[in-house]
Amino acid sequence: MFKGEYPRPNFQREKFMILNGSWDFDFDDLNVGLKEKWYKTHEYEKKINVPFAFQTKLSGINDQGFHDYMWYHTTFVVPKTWKKEIFLNFQAVDYECIVFINGNEVFTHKGGNTKFSINITNYIKKNENDLVVYVYDPSTDETISRGKQAWELEPSSIWYDRTSGIYQTVWIEEIDRLGIKNIKITPDIDNGEIILDVEAYENSSKVINVLVIDNGNIIQNNTYSIDSKLHTLIKIWGEKIFERNLHDSGKTWSPENPYLYDIVFELKDMKGKSCDKVKSYFGMRKISCENGKILLNNRPYFLKMVLNQGYFRNSLLTAPNDELLVNDIKISKEFGFNGCRIHQKVEEERFLYYADKLGFLTTLELPSAQIYSSSLALIDEWVDMVKRDYNHPSLIMYVPFNESWGIGDVANLVQEQMYVNTFVTLTKSIDNSKLVVSNDGWEQTIGDVCAIHNYSHGSIGDLKKQNEFKKSLSSVEKILSSYPGKRDVYARNYSYNSQPIILSEFGGISFKKKDQNVNGWGYTSTKTEEEFLKELNRLFDVILDSNDIVGFCYTQLTDVMQEINGLCDYDRNFKIKPEDLKRILDKFK
Repeated sequence: MFKGEYPRPNFQREKFMILNGSWDFDFDDLNVGLKEKWYKTHEYEKKINVPFAFQTKLSGINDQGFHDYMWYHTTFVVPKTWKKEIFLNFQAVDYECIVFINGNEVFTHKGGNTKFSINITNYIKKNENDLVVYVYDPSTDETISRGKQAWELEPSSIWYDRTSGIYQTVWIEEIDRLGIKNIKITPDIDNGEIILDVEAYENSSKVINVLVIDNGNIIQNNTYSIDSKLHTLIKIWGEKIFERNLHDSGKTWSPENPYLYDIVFELKDMKGKSCDKVKSYFGMRKISCENGKILLNNRPYFLKMVLNQGYFRNSLLTAPNDELLVNDIKISKEFGFNGCRIHQKVEEERFLYYADKLGFLTTLELPSAQIYSSSLALIDEWVDMVKRDYNHPSLIMYVPFNESWGIGDVANLVQEQMYVNTFVTLTKSIDNSKLVVSNDGWEQTIGDVCAIHNYSHGSIGDLKKQNEFKKSLSSVEKILSSYPGKRDVYARNYSYNSQPIILSEFGGISFKKKDQNVNGWGYTSTKTEEEFLKELNRLFDVILDSNDIVGFCYTQLTDVMQEINGLCDYDRNFKIKPEDLKRILDKFK
């Protein structure tokens, strides 16, 4: 990401150039820049380190005030060896932006969580090019996707400092005008095949060569004709390619055995000239439900997940480097977790790449609005998110809503219930190979999983509350009547239909080590490491005693700002020995 790594590892080309680094920057608090044509000429007073938001220390600005309008400027030179189309890519800009190349408006984008790509070929010069980005991020708008970003000036409770502007990688790449726009890879372990949906940039007849590589050995090398349609389906099957019982052969993907195949696509025109070449990978992985259980590769699998909010002390939503992305996965596995719920954040693609490589389950969650709006903006963002992450074997579950945020009347209002159902059915229409939770926590409608939040575990010494917590998870009937967050588990006119039950948020026990100079909170508190570990053991024993819970997500991996209820502090230092918690989690099979 910052050392020249390709930002999209599961769809990789050879020729690319990262544009991160020092850019010119200015606030435009009076919003006069467009009128005064700052995109043509402007004397910038500040410098910013892209891709860090101006609210962060690593940006070089470190200003947490309200600044809704801002401008970025940099220059770049396209390598002389690039002779094809030039695409400019933004991995994420929060929230709305207009992109200018050499004084020309080339693109507008709305949505702070999704990437976008622009063909800038017709606007670039042979030598130095000016790139200007105007950004509008409404600090107090509660109808847009904001996740955990506070809409008040100061962070408090579960809300944190805002992230505005460019906060993920900016880069350019060379692509043939007849090149590959996207490829969906759908594994089918039951039939020993993969289905490829190839999308091209332009309508034209061509051929595509597909290489499938297993541990360095080419096991498939075929060429397929593509007609003039933009989409073409290709099915790769054969006992010589994928054995009938992949699970027993050790070639299905799982956290315990993250087996990946490499795959190379080369697009050629009808004369045999190479137009485009893309490298990717895939895992033969199936996630499904049956008889109240979650199945991974057709076998019951217990989800042992941890809440990961992906915040960093000096850079908020942007990881300072790849090593810290990898570290979050490795320390989670050290604790004994087999996955994480990426909470109220769309994590960058390189995190999912490492999850695929290291064997770590993930979820995709829409960062919530706080007030209901019938705008299609959230739907458009969500569709882009689902399409972006489709191919990752580590991704097993979609979470479009959390705790009725942005759908405050979903318990009773049919309009909001239909809105939720639209997200669920739309998600399944795009990707039916993964699970969908409708409204994680409570007041659920339709969905593959029943996901419940329960922080009413009782403080140390509060035996009455502790016993109530234990009873509330002791059976399906008790779980469904537990009234989590003082809300019903299902919205009016909806009910439980034998879905797998996951305790998708619980815990949140605060523990501050002696060297932690911070004040904060948790749902309950402990004073010593021994006390903390004892409370963890108590909570996990309650889940272990339940025959009806088939997965959990513990809150949370790390402290975040004023929340000190992590297993690690904000800087990823352990509060307890990982092996001590792993011994507890190893009881779950």
